Amino acid sequence: MGRARKAKQKTRTDAPSRPAAPAATPALRPTLVAAAIVAVAALAAYAMTLAPTVTLVDSGELIVAAHRLGVAHPPGFPLYVVLAHAASRVPVGTVAQRVGGLSAVAAAAAAGLLVMVTRLALRAASGGAAAPGAVPVAPALMAGLLLGFSRTLWAYATLAEVYTVTTLAVVGLLALALRARSAGSTTSLVGLAAAYGLATGTHHVTIAIVGPALLVLAWPALRARATPRLLALLALVGVAGAVAAYAYLPWAAARGVFPSWGDTRTLERVWWHVSGRQYHVYLSPSLAGVGQEAAAFVRALLREFGPAWLPAALVLAALGFHSTWKRARALFLALALLVALDLTYATLYTIAEDKDAYYLPSVVALGLAAGLGAHELMARLPRRRAVLALALAALPLAGAALHARALDRSRYFVAHDFARDALASVRPGGLLLTSEWQLYSPLLYFQEIEGWRPDVMAIDVSLLRRSWYVEGLRAKYPRRWEGVRAETEAFLEDLRAWERDPLRYERDPSLTLRINDRFQALVLALCRAHADNAHATSDVVLLPSPDPGLAERLARTFPLTPRGLLFSLKAPHDSDAPPELRPRGLFDGTLALEPDDVASVKVRPMYVSMLANRGALLLTRGDAAGAAAAYRQALAWDPAYAPARAGLQRLGPAQPGS
Repeated sequence: MGRARKAKQKTRTDAPSRPAAPAATPALRPTLVAAAIVAVAALAAYAMTLAPTVTLVDSGELIVAAHRLGVAHPPGFPLYVVLAHAASRVPVGTVAQRVGGLSAVAAAAAAGLLVMVTRLALRAASGGAAAPGAVPVAPALMAGLLLGFSRTLWAYATLAEVYTVTTLAVVGLLALALRARSAGSTTSLVGLAAAYGLATGTHHVTIAIVGPALLVLAWPALRARATPRLLALLALVGVAGAVAAYAYLPWAAARGVFPSWGDTRTLERVWWHVSGRQYHVYLSPSLAGVGQEAAAFVRALLREFGPAWLPAALVLAALGFHSTWKRARALFLALALLVALDLTYATLYTIAEDKDAYYLPSVVALGLAAGLGAHELMARLPRRRAVLALALAALPLAGAALHARALDRSRYFVAHDFARDALASVRPGGLLLTSEWQLYSPLLYFQEIEGWRPDVMAIDVSLLRRSWYVEGLRAKYPRRWEGVRAETEAFLEDLRAWERDPLRYERDPSLTLRINDRFQALVLALCRAHADNAHATSDVVLLPSPDPGLAERLARTFPLTPRGLLFSLKAPHDSDAPPELRPRGLFDGTLALEPDDVASVKVRPMYVSMLANRGALLLTRGDAAGAAAAYRQALAWDPAYAPARAGLQRLGPAQPGS
């Protein structure tokens, strides 16, 4: 009798089931309604908080690649680029708003789809039996709302980025794996394999992280039908999907649009690009670094669904993990693998700025686990189901209300004003050098898409160490590059050799010295060619630079004069009035910027330091009043900025604000 009972329990937990269609259809309708409610509510919130223009980090570069069907930074995100290109052609709003709208739609769809996934997971946990009424719907509704109003997904739903499309792919793959588990058909397995391969065209590392969880979920169906022929078919279909996605890269590179990141016209360069060869340096963390990244991961998840002092969603997620451990080990293992692999990747990959986006697979897993935990709670308290259903719906909404202001980008003009103020400092036909990606990425958008200042040649000094970028600039500005042909050819000779065998340069210090000298010679030649009106952004001189030697040579060669947000490489004129700096949101309190926000870390200091530099220049000219005004403005923006306070002290106590 005991053996029969155990066998029955094992069959209910692990074997694929095929519920009758007539019984499943009525039970599915409330779930579909709940999914639609979640998607519409999330989309409404995203629409109200959508950024009106380009933002910082990769937003500008991705929009340019999408709009022009070019190649984005590694790994290229081909599926995202194609979808974003279609969105960019919608005749509503600016191009930035259109591509940002894709992020909003994808995030809302992911939240709605998680409702369906939670329902499928509940059926898998109960051996295929569909629970009646609102018992499965309320927890599934809560799971979708938790994801939709989670801090990270909402943050990326209001700007142009790849991560919400990737999250939609993750949730969709979970749905397909659970369907394959219940259906157990060859068609469902082939569909899962094809979708998995194609989904790598969003963010392939994230999709790879999800792979083991999908295998665990679909294992009963795969085990029941596993034959060498089927396994070969699934592998072929998956590879074909990935190849179909990444075949875009050589096609786009052959079109010759600027910028074509990586020049992916050959298989070798496609591999370099897809493997993220230039980012491997971020995969060598120290033990202390791993600890710091793990702590950041935990801190982020503690505030993901609301403030850290309201961890109700995480408590429900813990209950969900506990219940799946007892009743559905495969589901527990899938969710645990998803979180564990995501944590491993997040702690080993130490890149900055958009690091929080790498936590999204864990956010999906925790939202789903919270839905399962909520179902367990309702099952344990059957007499309080109505009250619990209302509380479960209110929980994610309360968290959303508490962090909505921090996620509101409807008045986010930081990148717009940063690019505008930088270009305002450049005279007609000038050169703008920068190693600050937070400036160059939005500059790409405004120059290439909105047509700002086509007379200015903006160059990212860090990217200038890539042959594809040098060649792209030379093709884009042939006349202006003609005068530095010799320096360009000499540098490219070394640069191409280094790209093919970087270890050779590591082993031979003389080669490293030569390539660095040729690099600096090229930059100096470009500056001399624009000597009458050239400019370099302040980070080359003041902030930590990828090449301090270059900054030193620029300072020795040219009279660096602060002008607005830039240093002009020409002697100052007393009548040379600097452009007015008009940053919105950085200092006026209209944006809830946190201390670790990229705008706080990278953009604010540049505005403050350049005002202080302006004060120092005016002081050397004998303009004490003008110097005092510049120092006071710098201190108004950052009261702790020591150089501005020291400048006021040098002016003496008679100056107001000293």
